[in-house]
Amino acid sequence: MPQVIEKPWHLLASLNQRRTGTACSEIIQYVAGASLLTTATSDFYCSASGKKMMGRQFLWEECEYRLFSLLGPAFEGDGSIYEKMQILAPDQSVTDAFSLTYKINNSSVEVEKFDALLNTAYHFRRNILQADHAQPPVVDWLRALGKLEGHDDRDKARQASIVDLAHELPMHLEKVTRQPRRTLKRIRDLERIQRVREIDKACLINLARRPGIGIAEKAGPSQRILAVRRQETNNTLENRVTRHCCLLIRRAADHYLALHYDVNEQDSPRMQAVHKFQRKAVAWGKSETFAGVTTLTSPCKSPNYVLLQNPHYMRIWNAYRVLVKNEEVRANVWRWKLQLWKEIAKIGFSQLFSSWVKSLSFDEYPVNISVSEERIISAERGFSQGRFLNQDTLPGPFILGFSKKNAGTLYLVDNVGLQAIDSGASNHLMNADFYLIWMGPSERKIMPVYCRPEEICSDDENVEPEDAIQHLEEAFPELCGVVLLCPAPVGETSTLSSWQRNDKLVLNMNLSISPKNWVLSEGHDLSAPMQWMMR
Repeated sequence: MPQVIEKPWHLLASLNQRRTGTACSEIIQYVAGASLLTTATSDFYCSASGKKMMGRQFLWEECEYRLFSLLGPAFEGDGSIYEKMQILAPDQSVTDAFSLTYKINNSSVEVEKFDALLNTAYHFRRNILQADHAQPPVVDWLRALGKLEGHDDRDKARQASIVDLAHELPMHLEKVTRQPRRTLKRIRDLERIQRVREIDKACLINLARRPGIGIAEKAGPSQRILAVRRQETNNTLENRVTRHCCLLIRRAADHYLALHYDVNEQDSPRMQAVHKFQRKAVAWGKSETFAGVTTLTSPCKSPNYVLLQNPHYMRIWNAYRVLVKNEEVRANVWRWKLQLWKEIAKIGFSQLFSSWVKSLSFDEYPVNISVSEERIISAERGFSQGRFLNQDTLPGPFILGFSKKNAGTLYLVDNVGLQAIDSGASNHLMNADFYLIWMGPSERKIMPVYCRPEEICSDDENVEPEDAIQHLEEAFPELCGVVLLCPAPVGETSTLSSWQRNDKLVLNMNLSISPKNWVLSEGHDLSAPMQWMMR
């Protein structure tokens, strides 16, 4: 029977309780960060979409298990209230089914934070890793973090696809909305006999049903019969796509302007261009020449000849595809907000971690060797359930020490990397997102790092770390502390607080979701967890 694990460090306790037959109910209230524990032969599916959930497989006491993240609420629709989930056996038969119920939380602050996370992810994938290229370049962590730190741009507003569209699309939209393409549409209407040019089967049936002999009698006093005629119309597919494109431009511009609310528009050419583009898009969508154009009920997938060949409509179609794809990606990734935050946290923590190692003085640490140049960072082609980074691609290891005799190795690894270091250990049951590991001359220490959603951490910043220590310290003798990462409010820098509990270091960190604010504010030292492990 499947079992719900509300907090990641409860995995070992849940495995012990599993023997007593504890299982999930038919209705489960969704909790951010919760996961589902099943047997290794089970698959986890969303009933509505038929999409298979990704899970992590592991071994415990000669039994294989899978751990799945629960699907989050949709932004709108029935998926924002509840979702039907199924557990399938190897023969595809349904072994368990339950409903996930959600509490709707689409506040402006939550949407703004999500857009900031997604924008950072796009920036790292497209501009640094160039993952959308047919043959992405090989990028190591040293180069990737160097680009992230050395990005010199006087414009505080970040480059985005809406900025590119704001510079290249207005002339084409202006041309199309001023003189939209019109076609002659075939309609049936009453016409004078002498003006009839074409009739079809329906017109002949209508004429035959009229009383009288001959066309003159059947036409009646008005001398009109039903005929086919041509009427000029602008309600064509290319114009409907153009109108929908204006709507998507307005939405994308709203997201961009809300994300950079703290940037003075007078000092940012990008903000000025997007704001102007937004105003024009609203005017274009309400243009009198588009008065007869109906709105699309769903995004257009199949273009016609005009959209592919006309020089102006072709540019609009290319931009429309980008905007529709961004909307679809945004709607899909919204359901995996926590996983998206974990991906951003990996990059942000890796930068802070690498900058701390780089700043070590050789007087204090004579041995300081970084092999991060050999660690390649790569990204997937798209967003797979919130993930966009390939696994086991964190920077390191770092060889550090006061002398060659007492030098050790400092690792930053995820669950895949942890298994590679020591496949026989049970440390992976800590179920962390990534780990700090110190391998000294005589001992090994491990500090798990958990990425938590802000709505959980903001209640009481001491409750979760204390709960994690309590569940982990007895089962894992190598544990020397716990790190919890929460997203800081938009626009704020990273901060951290630390304390000790039973000779274990507890560190609670609010990591900024913006790369420019990843640097810790004055009075905060990231070296605390590393120095604690290496003492």
